[in-house]
Amino acid sequence: MIPITVFYHNKKIIYAKNRLWSYFYQSLFFMKKTKGDFFMKKEKLLAMALAGSFLVSVPTPAYAGQEFSDLARTSWCYGYVMNMVGHGMLSGYPDNTFRQNDYITRAETATALSKLGLPQILVSKNYTDVQQFSWYYSPIQDAYRSGVVLGINHDTTGSSFYPDRYLTRADAAIIASRLYGLQKNWEDTRLSQFWDHNDIQANARMHVQNLVRAGIMSGYPDNTFRPNQPVTRAEFSRIFNFVTYTSSSELADNLEDSLEYEDIKTEKVLFAHL
Repeated sequence: MIPITVFYHNKKIIYAKNRLWSYFYQSLFFMKKTKGDFFMKKEKLLAMALAGSFLVSVPTPAYAGQEFSDLARTSWCYGYVMNMVGHGMLSGYPDNTFRQNDYITRAETATALSKLGLPQILVSKNYTDVQQFSWYYSPIQDAYRSGVVLGINHDTTGSSFYPDRYLTRADAAIIASRLYGLQKNWEDTRLSQFWDHNDIQANARMHVQNLVRAGIMSGYPDNTFRPNQPVTRAEFSRIFNFVTYTSSSELADNLEDSLEYEDIKTEKVLFAHL
């Protein structure tokens, strides 16, 4: 454990945070390229997770003065939430609450991820339940065109998006795995630790396994994964926290590689990413 003193002067907060990220970058420096692309990305995510755990009590400098009335600095998700808020991916409510235990919908997921500046890889698709005048029309189009959020159960042939449905843990694993570029179809040895591993749908098994291996997701004390359980705003902040440190070009490469690896059958935009 590394002792950290956090000061509330902005310059000192930045200094403390830079010291932590210097440790993170040192971790990246010692990664061996001979381990292959997946292991490089896995170790990068683990290093991010380690650095992120140190930052739980350190607010993002740009938002050092912002606090939510229902989110304590000692909460396990405080650092993750403040980082997401600092990058504009999530926000609080008019009553100055964050409501970390509320579930996040598919429309809200698309809206948050659209703030990343997602690449256009696929041709746009009009869903019957996503009207052009709705507040989530453009974010859903952005998320679909990038290939990161497709139809329900990530089916590209369906005509409905179901924007008001809650994001499930299995869906979150699929989306995060694509964003992080974790394409590796392991044997299901890691999934067998969960009593309910048979409940994980076929198209999500690889992604869940990759997220578990990378230390981004885990099971519950009763040895279940609960793939169909909705994701809370706090859990969303944790799962997608590390994507804020990924460059736009790396995101584009990760998503294109994922669509190719998964052999997603849909029309692509010619020369979408050069």
